Formats: sequence, structure tokens, C-alpha cells
Amino acid sequence: MPWISYAENFEDVILRRALADVPFGFYLDVGAGDPITGSVTKHFYDHGWRGINLEPDPQYWQRLSTARPRDINLRVAAGARRGERPFWLIPESGLSTVREPYALDHRKQLGFVAQPVSVTVRTLDEIVEENRVNLIHFLKVDCEGSEADALRGFSFQTVRPWIILVEATKPMTQEPSYEEWEPLLLTKDYVFVYFDGLNRFYLAKERMALRERLALPPNVFDEFITRDQHVLLEERDTLRKQTRESGTYVEQLQREVERMHRKREREPLRRIERALRRPFARRGASPGEPTIQTVADKTEPTHGPLQILRLSGIQGLRGRVGAIRRILVVQLDHIGDFINRVAANDLLRRSWPEAEITLLCGPWNVPMAQRTGYFQQIIPFEFFPERSGEWRGARTLEEERFAMIMRSLGTFDLAVDLRTASDTRFLLSHVPAKLRAGFAAPEVDVALDVALPNGELSGDLYTPTHRRSSALLLVAAIRAALQDPSSCLTSFLPRAAATESAPPRLIAVAPGCGTPVRAWPAEHFARLCALLTGQHDCTVLLVGGPGEREAADVILRDLPPSRCRNLVGQISLEEIPSLLASAQVFVGNDSGLSHIAAALGIPTVTAFSGVVDWRMAHPAGNRVSLLRIPISCSPCYSNRCPHAKACLTEIAPEAVAREVLFYLEQEEGAGTEDHPQETGNGDPVGANGSRTADRGLPLSHA
Repeated sequence: MPWISYAENFEDVILRRALADVPFGFYLDVGAGDPITGSVTKHFYDHGWRGINLEPDPQYWQRLSTARPRDINLRVAAGARRGERPFWLIPESGLSTVREPYALDHRKQLGFVAQPVSVTVRTLDEIVEENRVNLIHFLKVDCEGSEADALRGFSFQTVRPWIILVEATKPMTQEPSYEEWEPLLLTKDYVFVYFDGLNRFYLAKERMALRERLALPPNVFDEFITRDQHVLLEERDTLRKQTRESGTYVEQLQREVERMHRKREREPLRRIERALRRPFARRGASPGEPTIQTVADKTEPTHGPLQILRLSGIQGLRGRVGAIRRILVVQLDHIGDFINRVAANDLLRRSWPEAEITLLCGPWNVPMAQRTGYFQQIIPFEFFPERSGEWRGARTLEEERFAMIMRSLGTFDLAVDLRTASDTRFLLSHVPAKLRAGFAAPEVDVALDVALPNGELSGDLYTPTHRRSSALLLVAAIRAALQDPSSCLTSFLPRAAATESAPPRLIAVAPGCGTPVRAWPAEHFARLCALLTGQHDCTVLLVGGPGEREAADVILRDLPPSRCRNLVGQISLEEIPSLLASAQVFVGNDSGLSHIAAALGIPTVTAFSGVVDWRMAHPAGNRVSLLRIPISCSPCYSNRCPHAKACLTEIAPEAVAREVLFYLEQEEGAGTEDHPQETGNGDPVGANGSRTADRGLPLSHA
């Protein structure tokens, strides 16, 4: 059975062969990096070894601390003497260094931006003595240019590592760098035994019996595979298993297709029905008007389990990101397009004046970008050739370089690609950002949180949108998505202060809806109100227009009068905001009153039908819960339902009651100023209260 090599240059293969007789050894890793990717010590740790890892990069150190509980993980740099020194941090790159010239070279040649921080420096001698280490089987040193300084801090007298391997070339080059530190090892009775193209291996003279094992490069007799190969093999095995499991299902589908073809051949009138289905299936039938029943009406839709989505803002985006402090603008096109989008960048700056905005643009646009004054940081990146006519498509090298630059910049709150064409959209998938925005590109594998259609693809239907206008519209759409839903409504939806005489745990319930097909059954409302009043000490306030009196009668049938106040048909729409001010929670359908309650900031629980796409029309507020059933016939955009409103009847009153109690506990526990779900992201919450992350898009789960 082959074992897995994790090291970047197969260093662990050489060490494993040399130390094959040591079952449980000890290592000292200076510049340990990630605990898995490219790790020289991962294989040894997995097989019972332990050691000391030195890593000044805080992200790598945190991962080491989590993944290596048996190891001693120190967030320090190794040096000739104890102290503090500047450290040029390039996150997620493995190129962070204490040498400023190296950091400047990385920025000039690779576009990496280094952040200067202070790091603690300790000698290897004091670290070994402090942790009472008396045996080290191998010492690995990879300090991105400061290897000599690290080795000067180790006397090699009390404790002598058996094997020492040191990175021997300058970062990202094949230029030798060992002349400065090799004499230090040779004078300490270490012998050079092997060079793998990146590292030089040295053996203590008293361990020369191991020299033969270090003579050969990694080869087939070492019986190893790389981590990437291991991942591919696992994926292959998973795909094979899925293929076997899906074989029966495919056969069933094939039989069903054949059956349908045979049936269509026997029933030629179905062709006429298909032609008529679209105009009549979405046509709302007037009272007394005959309806046409299509095959789609007879077929029962399939649906998944209940979803509960807790949203803050439009599609939950506002709750997910919080304050916008860091913005990345990707604008890699040419001079004319840059000028066309200056107005959009101006609007972006005025919308978030305190944010740090980073621009990634073609090198030819850097001088103009600097003159705008909109950007704290401008990074040149040549994705396209300088002359647009020379473009021949994206190359893998550009994508990899872009990904490395993004990792070095850290996480953004918002990343925006202002280009309307889709050829740069895939780059956003490499940006660590809470929100991504751009123009829709269905053919590109990237999830956009805010997306506008490409106005240049209108064809002959309407006049194409100018690129200047498109970019402005995209920034405006981002502003709208992140805006406080109630910020522009206070002038005509004033919320009066709650009266002191209002009963505690007052729940406003609106059973009505503009069209019956979107209304949760009155019997379900009745069961909900009975649960809230009978088991949870709530009082119900019924609101709505004259058309909801019949539903109100159903709800009132089994409620004690002391627990319910019925104002259905007795108040005007303009009185609603003041009336709702005293309620702790509002419950309703996809209706106008639900939108009012949400806009006023009242916790709003909505039984949402499948008539429309929830992402386009849900009530927008800071505390909104949608309960919905994902169903195959949704969205139908119809005023009638041949399936007994399965998208609503399957929403259990008990589930709605649990969501009401969720908000009541917040109101009573944390107060109205502290709502944990406002920091959420619109992720679905299962009927059992579990959360499933999906960027605010619905997921089915049991």
C-alpha cells in the first residue's frame, strides 16, 4: 500500500527512507508553514512522531495549533539572538520574510503585497533548552532568506540533529543561497550528502551510517504517492461508487422516456396541448370561466422538506456582511472601458467613504486610477494584452498568479467585477470575499451574490445599455442589497411607540393575501394561534381587510376571547403601522402587511408560497423568517393551483410556532437591540433549527 507524501519537493520521502528504523522520532521545523499542504512533517506526525514547529505567520500558526495538538507550536521566528524584528507578512503564500528586499521583489515581480508586522525572535538553543529536548532526528530550516541567522542561534553541541535540511536557493528562483550559512554546518561536524534542487541535506558525522540512504532521489522503490494523487484516487473511487448507485436510476429514467415516447405516438393531440399549455397554464381564470386541464395539472409535483430562511436585508446579504470596510474592484480591461466606469467607482467611493478600496487593473490604467483618488491601493495585473486586438483567451498561468495575489491580500467584505463581458468573471472565485458582485455569466462557475443581466446582450429586443450606465446600475444594485430596508420608509411608514397597556407576548397575525393561491390555510392559522395562546402564554392580534373576515372566524372559533383581539376589517391601512408597533412578532402570508411589518423592523414570520421566487419578492427587513417548501412546480406565477397548494399546506403550524418563539426569546432575553440572526447570511434553517450555509440560497435538507 503506497504512503502519502505531503512535502513540496518530496523531502519527506528522503527523510522517511533515511529514518526508517526510527518508529517514533522528534523533529524541529523552522518555518513550518501549513500543517498539511507542502508540509515536510505531516507524514511523520501521522505516524506517531512529534516535534517543535516555529511559524511566525499567524494564519499558519493557528492551523498548526489546531491540527498538531501533540506538537509544540510557537509563533516566533528563529534568529541569532532574542528580540523583536520586522516581519513582512504575505498571507497564504509561504513567502513571508524578515528580509524587506525579498518582500519588495515579490511585489515587483509577482504583485504580492506584504504587510509589515513585528515578530518575536528566539534562538534555537533556548527553545530546545526550554522544552527539555535531548534528541532531534531531523531539523528543517526554511526561513525565506534568513536561514543563516536561524542557524547561528543553534550551537549543535548539547543536542545534535541527525539530519539537517536547509532551503538552499533564493525564494522562487534556482539561484544558490547556501554560501552564507553552509560553513556554519561544516564547522559543526556536519557533512553535505544530498541536494534535491531546492534543499541541501547534511548528516552529523556520528551518523554516517545513514549516508547511503540519502544518496538517491525519490524513486519508485520508495512506494509513495503525492497528496494530489491521493485526492484524485479518492475522488475516482467516489465517482465509481456514485456511478454504480445511479445505474438503476438511469435505467428507470430510460424506461420512462421510452414509455412517454410510445404514449405520444399514440396520442397526437398532445402536440396541440403542448402548444396551448403555456398561454393557458398561467392564465388566471375568472369566476365561472372554464379552465383547461393540462397533463401538467394531473402530474403530482415533487417537493423537499421544509426550509426556514432567516434573513437580514435583501436575500440575507446585509446580515451576512455587516459593515463594508474592505472592497476589491476588478477592472482589467482597457483605457476606454476604464474611463466609462470612472463614474461607477466614484459612486462606490461615495457610498462607502470610510472603506479601504483596492483596485486591480491593467498596468496601463494605473496612472489614471491614481489621479482619481478613489483607491487606497492599486495593484497592476496584466490579464489582457495592452492592445485589445491581441487577446487570445485566458491562460492558466494568469489564473494561478491572480489566486496567489488574492491570498496575499486577505479577506474582503465586497468584491466587484465591473466588466460586462464574462471573460474575467471566473477570477472572482479566487477572491476571499464575503460578497461578490458582477454581471450574470451563467456559463462561468462562480456564485454571485449581487448580479445584473448583461445589458449588452439585448439583441433586437431593446436598445443595449451603455457600459457606463451598466457599471453605475451594478453599484446601485449593491447599495440597494446592503441598504437598511427601513431607511427610506420612515417618512410614510412611521412606527409609533408601543403602548404600555399592550399585553406581553403579543403576536400580530394577518391571515389574508391578495390572491387565495398564496394564502396559508385558515385552519393552519387557527392551529398556530391555538398553540401560541394555549401552550406559550401569547396573545393574538388579528389584522386584515374586510375580505379576511371568513378566515378570522375560523381562527377565532376555538380561541378564548381574553387571548385574542380581532380587528379584521375594522381598521384602515394607514393605521396599520401604529397598530403593529405593540406586537413582538408578526405572522402572515406573502402579502402587503408582511412587507409593512418587515420594513418597520418587526420580527416577521412568513409562510411563503411557491407562486413567485422568494429571492425576488420576500419581505425585506432586518429580522425576517421565510418558511417555504421547495417544490418542482415553483415558481408558477399562477392564480390557481391544481395541486391543493402543496407548497403551503405542507408548512406545519408547529414549525411556524417554533420560529415565533425564536424571536420572542430574543426580545425577552437579549432585548430588541441585540439580534444574533442579523449577523446571519440568509442560510436555510432546518425544521429542527439547524443551519445550512448556502450564501442565502435555499437548500433542501431533512
